[in-house]
Amino acid sequence: MDLYKNRIVVGVPSYNGTLSKVTTRSLTDLINYENYNTGIGKEGFEFDIRICNNLPTAQARNKTITGTDAVKKEYVFQEKFYLSLDADIGFSVEQLVYLIGLDLNIIGIPYKFRQPKNSAGNLQKKLVCGFWDTVQGAGYLNKETVLNDLDTTNKDNAEIITVDWIGAGFLLIKNTVINKIGFPYFTNRIIENKKDGTVMTAGEDISFCLAARENGFAVNCLLNERVEHNDE
Repeated sequence: MDLYKNRIVVGVPSYNGTLSKVTTRSLTDLINYENYNTGIGKEGFEFDIRICNNLPTAQARNKTITGTDAVKKEYVFQEKFYLSLDADIGFSVEQLVYLIGLDLNIIGIPYKFRQPKNSAGNLQKKLVCGFWDTVQGAGYLNKETVLNDLDTTNKDNAEIITVDWIGAGFLLIKNTVINKIGFPYFTNRIIENKKDGTVMTAGEDISFCLAARENGFAVNCLLNERVEHNDE
């Protein structure tokens, strides 16, 4: 396992076989940074970028973790971190370095998601993170729980909060979480919405967060930061 202790797998599911311009730019920046430096962060992490095409998202994420379709129950993910990255997300190397330095089991940076227009005809943009009472779609973080200005970016005063779920578009996960949950790591679970009692099929990101919490891991959100979402 020592061979992999300073390696991060970057898993990118690409359902239609393409990456957005913002994602391509970010991965290019990451590769260039690694080529001109001895890895990134204090520990000099190296990267293994795995792009999986033409599979449903949950299956694609699982395949980028294992590197294969055939998985034995005793499979162990040996790299220290898995970065779950969507094909329409843009990020900076500095943001990733910051997350690595936090050394948390699960930590993500939120992004906004375009919602249907409200009754006034205005587009709504919600954060892809929240709590179980807002589990349907992309839920608001209510004002009592977050900073007053959701668009504030201040790395010197980073606000890390624990949430029930966060989108897997830019989510850094330690190998201890991956191996404790076990294969399949990402699934689509049937869950009950605690707000109104309705039953729904949760996305693979919400389902993963639920499995992580069931196994004793906190799901953390770096609230002051934003990654770029091509949907915005």
